[in-house]
Amino acid sequence: MKRTFLAIQIQANSYLSDCYSQFKKELSNDLIKWVPVEHFHITLIFLGSTREEMIPHITETIRQSMIKAAVLEIEIQGCGVFPDVQNPHVLWFGIKKSPGLEELKQQIDKSLEEINFHTEERPFRPHLTFGRIKQIRKSDTLTKLLRRYQNKMFLCRKAESLIFLESQLTSSGPVYSVLERFMLSGSSASEASPGKEQEGYR
Repeated sequence: MKRTFLAIQIQANSYLSDCYSQFKKELSNDLIKWVPVEHFHITLIFLGSTREEMIPHITETIRQSMIKAAVLEIEIQGCGVFPDVQNPHVLWFGIKKSPGLEELKQQIDKSLEEINFHTEERPFRPHLTFGRIKQIRKSDTLTKLLRRYQNKMFLCRKAESLIFLESQLTSSGPVYSVLERFMLSGSSASEASPGKEQEGYR
C-alpha cells in the first residue's frame, strides 16, 4: 500500500517566503513542524492508502480526465489555522476561490468514482499548509501574526501541472515521491521513477 494524493506544486516568491520566515522566527520556541518551502503544495485529492496495482489505473483515469483541462491561475492570499486559533493544529496560507480549480477537482473526483475509488466527502477547502503545530506557547504572538497577514496577497501564479504523489511518513516529516506529473495543457510530462525521492517534487 502507498499513501497517495494529488496536488498542485507552488513555487514561493520572495514575499511568501519572507512571511513564512517571519512565522518561523517569531514562533521559534513553539513546537511546530515546518513544511520546507520547496514542498509547498495545494492538495486537490487525498487518496490515502492505495493498493500498488491500482496506481497505473488511477494514473490513466486522471490523465484522461485532464485531456481538456486548462492552465489554472492560483492566487495565494491571507493565512489562518485549523481548526481555530484557540486550538491550532495546522498553519495555512489561503487560496482565493477559483471556479477553474473547483471544476478541475470535481472532474477528477467524478472520474475516480467511476472506477469505484471514492474520494473524501468533506468540503473542498484548498489551502497551502506551511506548519503543523504540536504545542503553541506564544498564542498572543500567533494571533498577531495571523492578523498581520490575514488579508495580504502573496502571489498570483499559473499552475501548469498536477502531481500524483506518494507520501511516506517519517519521524523527521513526510518524504514525497512523484508517481506521475500531468500537464494541464493536455500533454503528460515524463513519468518519474516510482519510489524515488524527488526533492522539490522534481
